[in-house]
Amino acid sequence: MAKSKSPFTGSWHIVSMSGWEDEALNKEVQAFIEFDEEGLGKFQFGYVRGVTDHYRTKKRDRMRIAQFSWDGEDGADGTPLDGIGWVILEGGELTGTICIHLGDDLEFVAKKVTEKKTATKRK
Repeated sequence: MAKSKSPFTGSWHIVSMSGWEDEALNKEVQAFIEFDEEGLGKFQFGYVRGVTDHYRTKKRDRMRIAQFSWDGEDGADGTPLDGIGWVILEGGELTGTICIHLGDDLEFVAKKVTEKKTATKRK
């Protein structure tokens, strides 16, 4: 029996993040978070990049929630980073938090991308 596609699957533009101005948020690429059909993901905002492990989903009330841990780096200076995160899908929009171990908890809002543009470098 085929596994049904997760509603989190796809690419999402991070349109706002706590403590980040738009220019810094989209410094290297358009800030994004992505989840693939295998349950893995990746994200980037500013120079911070991360890859997620298999996310776990739950349905609570009428909201869908995905939780994950991640590893990555601050690409500006190569500092290794890791942490946890979660996203909530409600009304076609993702809201979530990316927590950096021994660092910030960054709340964000993301909108679904209709065509993939995350690889475009910003000048």
